[in-house]
Amino acid sequence: MKTAFKIISTLGPQSLSAAFVNTCREHSQLYFRLNGSHLSAKRIQEYSDFIRSHTEGHESQIFLDLQGNKLRIGQMSPREMKLSPRAELVAKLTDASTGTTIPLPHPEIFRAASSGDILIFQDATVKMKVEETGQKYLRLRVLSGDSLRSGCGIHIQDKPLLPEALPANQKQQIEVADGNGFSHLALSYVRSPEEVLNLRKYCRGIDYSPRLIAKIEHPAALNRLEEIIDSADEIWFCRGDLGALIPLAGLGYWQDLVIQAARRKKKPVYVAGQVFHHLTTHPQPTRSDPAAALGIIASLVTKSDKRRGFPNTSFVVTETTSLIFVTIG
Repeated sequence: MKTAFKIISTLGPQSLSAAFVNTCREHSQLYFRLNGSHLSAKRIQEYSDFIRSHTEGHESQIFLDLQGNKLRIGQMSPREMKLSPRAELVAKLTDASTGTTIPLPHPEIFRAASSGDILIFQDATVKMKVEETGQKYLRLRVLSGDSLRSGCGIHIQDKPLLPEALPANQKQQIEVADGNGFSHLALSYVRSPEEVLNLRKYCRGIDYSPRLIAKIEHPAALNRLEEIIDSADEIWFCRGDLGALIPLAGLGYWQDLVIQAARRKKKPVYVAGQVFHHLTTHPQPTRSDPAAALGIIASLVTKSDKRRGFPNTSFVVTETTSLIFVTIG
């Protein structure tokens, strides 16, 4: 059944299957997000080929989520590092590392960091204090958190870093998106309208006209919210990262404010971050799940954890007067 409400499913190792895509097709929910933070241009091409081969003859949309100005640590071996309270660790300017060294492939962090600064990792579940700085290393002390995962987000508390030029790897990803007709580009960690405008300028330079989505997931974006909404075609309100950076009590207020501001400007608005999260472990939604969808045109569903709970995740599609329960494998 065709619905006005969209569910955008993130495709990754846990959900990239013919059964998953076929079920989405059966329920007219052929909207897929590819996370550029974790995929190379080559892998994006492979995912695109897979989607197209299983949706031939049906209208589908692919959303490429660009890393934007969001900084991430590099690749660690093993992929997860166990942490101990007050432990001392070293971060180095490198793309990858082994053992207890944290890879930070971002020279701007080393330039900006000072002794006493707090580094925030993976949605504020891990915090470390900078004890000593160098041109290519930081000596850190663990303040909180049990483990650190490869590729997780990182920022310096109270020190927003200015966006630099669009990285080469993101340009390559955009070229793949252009070549495969992706309908949308989402830009992560937007802090200013200039970031969206720069992305639009680059796309125009290669004769590519996707709809541009500004992701609201950093407190700095709230200070220039109206301008950011004006600069973008659509808005994603991302509760995960933002909820880790502002008081939890204010999250509902800001979600409502962003939704209303976008609607006033007639910009489609989406909500992401533990949307319908209850359905990863339960076969039915809570009463608050459909209520939380009021005023938005789509939900971005990223949790597809088949290792625990129910292997079939129920999606809720909101219509004008009814709810349709759709099972996604």
